[in-house]
Amino acid sequence: MIAMKYGPFTLGEAYFQRIQAPPGLDAVLYRQLPSPEGLVRPVGQATLLLDLSQPEEELFQAIEKNARYKIRRSETKDGTRCRLLAGPEITDAYLADLAERYRELAQTKGLGPMNLQRLRQFRSAGMLYIGQADAEEGETLVWHVYLVVHRRARLFYSLSRFRDSEDSQFQNRVGRANRHLHWEDLRALKALGVATYDFGGFYLGQTDEAKLRINHFKLEFRGVQVMEYNGFQVRSLRGRLLGGLYTLLLPLVELASRWRLR
Repeated sequence: MIAMKYGPFTLGEAYFQRIQAPPGLDAVLYRQLPSPEGLVRPVGQATLLLDLSQPEEELFQAIEKNARYKIRRSETKDGTRCRLLAGPEITDAYLADLAERYRELAQTKGLGPMNLQRLRQFRSAGMLYIGQADAEEGETLVWHVYLVVHRRARLFYSLSRFRDSEDSQFQNRVGRANRHLHWEDLRALKALGVATYDFGGFYLGQTDEAKLRINHFKLEFRGVQVMEYNGFQVRSLRGRLLGGLYTLLLPLVELASRWRLR
């Protein structure tokens, strides 16, 4: 669990399962619980989960055939090198650089900025991991940012250099590196004892072509679609106010935490 201050309120944030919250919190914002029971105004969230308890060879053979080819080509012909960073390797300067790169991507997609406050809290709690795919020449092509807790790894942010060039060969290389990094992340996280890989969401609509393409990419790895729930658990009188304002609070929490970084 992490805890953050928003004006007079102290809000805890916990993922994937209910926990014994420490004293002093006005409310706990639970994210991605399997059941909405006991939550104030729960909101459903779909995602795609992959069971990492399977043998590694079975995990690889389950991946869509063309994606397996791209993974092998990235490793053997492109010379892409993948690694998983944690702890002191993830410095404030590293996160700031990553946030700037994400800002440029977010502007093209209409997304908000990377929430550095939350990532620093994850890092302090030992829950932050970042996968990185480097070209043979040394430049980084792809980054994957993960929350890892309760033997589950959730993809929080994914960014790449895909839009750095209009050259189709370069873009194809980055696409192969992205698949390669997903596979190497799965292997590294499995070795750390992670049992479940969470692709970080799944679009349930039928109209947004960009999101449908992202769905297709994720499904290449053969995960299982599930519905989970976000919501508050009230822990004080002030927390009741938070719960009453739940539908307004979630976007305000995101906005406040981002502005505090500027």
